[in-house]
Amino acid sequence: MQMKKVEYTVDLNHLDRIDDMALNLQAGDTIFIDNIPFQWRDFFSILTTSAIVITAVSNLILVSTR
Repeated sequence: MQMKKVEYTVDLNHLDRIDDMALNLQAGDTIFIDNIPFQWRDFFSILTTSAIVITAVSNLILVSTR
């Protein structure tokens, strides 16, 4: 199965000009949001990584105390 890359640029200031049929998402589609400042990307990557580590450690503690 060959994947076809199609890029749509959506101007959120002019939502009335969006072709809604072109924006139907399918399984496996990816959405990239450009306008997030780089600092927020760093913050969210650190936040999600630390949440995963904290969850793993708390699960290990919970299992070891039983």
